[in-house]
Amino acid sequence: MFCVIYQWKVKPGKEEEFRDTWRTITEAIFHQHGSLGSRLHRNDDGTWLAYAQWPDRQHWESHSDTLGIDLTRSKQSECLSEDVKVLQTLTMTDDLLKSLPFGDALEKAPEAHFIDAIPKLRVARPTDHFEEVIRFYRDGLGLRELGRFENHDGFDGVMLGDPNSLYHLEFTRCRGHAAGTAPTQDNLLVFYLPDQKQWQSAVQRMQNYGYQPVPSFNPYWDHRGHTFEDPDGYRVVLQNASWSA
Repeated sequence: MFCVIYQWKVKPGKEEEFRDTWRTITEAIFHQHGSLGSRLHRNDDGTWLAYAQWPDRQHWESHSDTLGIDLTRSKQSECLSEDVKVLQTLTMTDDLLKSLPFGDALEKAPEAHFIDAIPKLRVARPTDHFEEVIRFYRDGLGLRELGRFENHDGFDGVMLGDPNSLYHLEFTRCRGHAAGTAPTQDNLLVFYLPDQKQWQSAVQRMQNYGYQPVPSFNPYWDHRGHTFEDPDGYRVVLQNASWSA
């Protein structure tokens, strides 16, 4: 494993904007270049340090051509009092860092879990209505664009989500290949929004962008939620309820 330590000096008052750009850039690099993620730290002297992991040096050296983040890099530069520095490049020899478990239940019964660390979930789907689907999920639903690629072995793609969430969506198109539409009206993504005001705001945002609720195939979802259909016929439910497992 190959590791890199970065340092930034951030202008006063620009800390949150810097963190936001760092998350977006890090997610894009993770999705496009196979990094192993990064941790951002604030030093006692006010500087910011990040520890990034890579499978090897070759993967790290390839990440300069990351697509879709030029504007974010420019915004990050405006937050800095000087250019980012690479303090160290390191090759790991021994690793005793412990993975973060799911919780107390994992410690009591580790054999009950198929993995020993919290995963990041990607829901990937092809589409014949690439730009229209992006508008539905980015503009209407309010997801952020985390990364984008073009003509990668004939595929275009975009990742949408939130840098702080454990999930994101990916939509792709393959040139010359038809993806088709949703097989049923009951293929759903359900977002639980227990706060009434947040739920109302999310519903209103969809309507403001021209997306109106449709009757759910399963009437259960109409009792406390609204269902919206994307350009491919797949459906999103905004549910005014909480859910825990």
